[in-house]
Amino acid sequence: MQLSDATYTATRQALLAPGSEQLIDLAFRMALGRPVGPELSEARNAAVGLGWLKPETHTFKPEGRLLADSLREYQFWQQRNRKLPLEGQIAYHSQAYYSGKSVAEIGCGYGSNLYDIRRTAGSVIGVEPCRVYHQMSAILAEREGVEPLNLRWGRAEEIPLESNSCDLVLCVSVHQYTDVRAAIREMARILRPGGELQIVGGALGAFAYDCAKPMLKGSLRSAVGYTRTIVDTLSYMGLGRRLTGTISNPSTGFPVYPTEGIMDRWLRGAGLIENRPPARAWPETVFNYRKPEA
Repeated sequence: MQLSDATYTATRQALLAPGSEQLIDLAFRMALGRPVGPELSEARNAAVGLGWLKPETHTFKPEGRLLADSLREYQFWQQRNRKLPLEGQIAYHSQAYYSGKSVAEIGCGYGSNLYDIRRTAGSVIGVEPCRVYHQMSAILAEREGVEPLNLRWGRAEEIPLESNSCDLVLCVSVHQYTDVRAAIREMARILRPGGELQIVGGALGAFAYDCAKPMLKGSLRSAVGYTRTIVDTLSYMGLGRRLTGTISNPSTGFPVYPTEGIMDRWLRGAGLIENRPPARAWPETVFNYRKPEA
């Protein structure tokens, strides 16, 4: 799925124009399920005209939801002063740590992490299966006044990069939407001997404990989604497949949150060894493994 030429052109013009902050705020709020007040009614009407929303319901069109996902992440990036999401919490998740390295991010979205990493890294490349995110990456790079990122279309289960080609592979909150074991094998394949894999994402214990109360106190839809995630996680760990959902792109797929022990088993099964013990940065767990020297 991707934006039509007309929608892309109109979206680019709107996001580069003065006053586009209201459009971004609208997309941010709607992507998070937050209420939209009357102060954003003009922005909502503009979003209908841009082809993001259905005119009869003011709900997202499929491509509009993906576009809003990019703007949600862009807004979060701005709120944390354009820094990496765990910078200051995890010592090895920082610009300084990536200095001089060839870095690939798998499932990079529109690329906010790579904007930071490329300031010090030797080279960066992003792999992303959603073409809307590629389009939004170009628009947001222009909005920020920076060079576009080097992005390639591809899935985590079939990464379009050479074997033994990366010093560091990063995957942030994406592996859980994939066929996790296949994705881990592919990320291990593209690492150079001695290279490092950083996977940031939820683990079952943390997800069940930290997310149960807020999700179950929310809507029935939230409670159903929470239950579905638990069921899919247990079935994936035991049977190798999700019982209730199927894999699609990271915005519409069904996540699984394997336990730390299961993740360790799969990472070691891909030929990797633990570089550092799992680290917690609520609500995420950071797994840090490396490929043995040849």
